[in-house]
Amino acid sequence: MRFLAVLVGLLGAVPAVADEITAATRAYGRIVAFPMPADFVAVYEAEEDGSYLLELVPSGEGVEDWSQMITLSAAEGLAPRIGDPLDMASMIGGGFRDACPETFWGSDEGAQEVDGADAAHLVAFSCGDSGGGQAETALILVALSGDDLFTLQWAARGPRSSAQVLPDTGDWRPRGEALLRLRLCPVIEGEEPPYPSCVE
Repeated sequence: MRFLAVLVGLLGAVPAVADEITAATRAYGRIVAFPMPADFVAVYEAEEDGSYLLELVPSGEGVEDWSQMITLSAAEGLAPRIGDPLDMASMIGGGFRDACPETFWGSDEGAQEVDGADAAHLVAFSCGDSGGGQAETALILVALSGDDLFTLQWAARGPRSSAQVLPDTGDWRPRGEALLRLRLCPVIEGEEPPYPSCVE
């Protein structure tokens, strides 16, 4: 696995998520760094045909059985075909809507400033019943950098509901703040993990 978690202990830093570390990996033409809870671990990482995927869940959980999951994806060369990150976010939202048309909920959180991104957009979606007998809520950040597209998603599962599930602000605001601290940094020739030029 290329993924690397780096402990961050800067004096005076106030993390958006308690007991935070910084995740860092190389995906195509960028070093990607983002904060996550210290008890999250990588359970899946793959790269094939210009597509990169990294999934992280709380320690002790797995790629199928999880309460929360942070997912980083990257698509090489896709940004020029997407054009606007909201278009990709809307496509992802369509998948949620198809999975649970009766209990779908969505929110456009707007265009965002992300370090190293040419454009970025944040959206939120939820399903009262995701098809697996559980509700699922997700915040998804879509970012374009150079020719590549990146998404960073924080998802959480809960009890199945026959009605829309509205995210609790107290839980989701810090998660959203963490996603927005995504950094997309240029690759520096010869630099090795932990990628000090990108990881603060």
